[in-house]
Amino acid sequence: MLRIEIDEVELAVVLERLHFLDPQKADDDEAVERGLSEMIQVLCRGLADDA
Repeated sequence: MLRIEIDEVELAVVLERLHFLDPQKADDDEAVERGLSEMIQVLCRGLADDA
């Protein structure tokens, strides 16, 4: 388990800009969590493909 502290508003803004979060769901904690998870998965797949 990895614990990271991130400002919720800044995270929502980044996820929205990268199209991992619907702007209308920025206040939905579960939607933000899903968006973050999806973003991490995409980044990890991209890094794995570069290896």
